[in-house]
Amino acid sequence: MALIFYSYVAYIWIKYGIQRSISASYYKLPKDLKWLFTAFCFLFGMGAAMMGGLDKSILMFLSGVLVCFIGVTPNFKDKGEKWIHMIAAYGSGILSQLAIVFDYKIIPLALITLTCFMFLMILKRSVKEIWWIEIITFTTVILAFLK
Repeated sequence: MALIFYSYVAYIWIKYGIQRSISASYYKLPKDLKWLFTAFCFLFGMGAAMMGGLDKSILMFLSGVLVCFIGVTPNFKDKGEKWIHMIAAYGSGILSQLAIVFDYKIIPLALITLTCFMFLMILKRSVKEIWWIEIITFTTVILAFLK
């Protein structure tokens, strides 16, 4: 999962720079490579769902499923896809963090994450905060699985 996530983010960052969000990278990709965004979401989402699993954390399982929904609704500028994409994106992030607190019991990680989120929201658009919040959220999921 870490390889999938960091490879995709590094490719986007090197090729197109830091985007407003990871999802916004879909619009930077040329038409013949747009499938990379969906593949990234499915591979990471299915990994989170399987590693989180129903026996360990229903919250992490659902978070992974929602990442897959992000992958099937990449065109979030379209009104028809936007609401599904946004619910999946916010829902996945929230569920993953709840899983880290309640199921994985890594409260210090959740507190550090929350502190970073608040700091980024204070800085707002000057640092493309959504991009960094997503980087932190995905990273905390990876760290939770290493516990």
